[in-house]
Amino acid sequence: MFSRLNDGVLVIEPHWDDAVIGCGGTIQGIEGVCHVHTIAAIPKVYHKFHEDGVCREYLRDDRAQEHFKAMEILGTTYSTDYELESHKLDQVPQSQLISKIENQIRDHVPDV
Repeated sequence: MFSRLNDGVLVIEPHWDDAVIGCGGTIQGIEGVCHVHTIAAIPKVYHKFHEDGVCREYLRDDRAQEHFKAMEILGTTYSTDYELESHKLDQVPQSQLISKIENQIRDHVPDV
């Protein structure tokens, strides 16, 4: 699949857990073979329902720490945050999203 260590992969995550759920096995499988860079949208505040039926509010830092720890476990070489609200991506001008992705492509020059 990848022929040299300098090959790079860019994984774009509209939500903070999409890379783990969608291609976590692939990311872990190419660890050490190529560089993997992920970019994600991690909300500032998110809500989670618990078994007791209570909805609790969590801050972005909690979710961001979980995300970056998961990326470390999978072996990504670089992970960053879009700094956008994932549940409001449909309200962000498309040019702004494209610009953020193009900047990452320019900075990291992925092969895939």
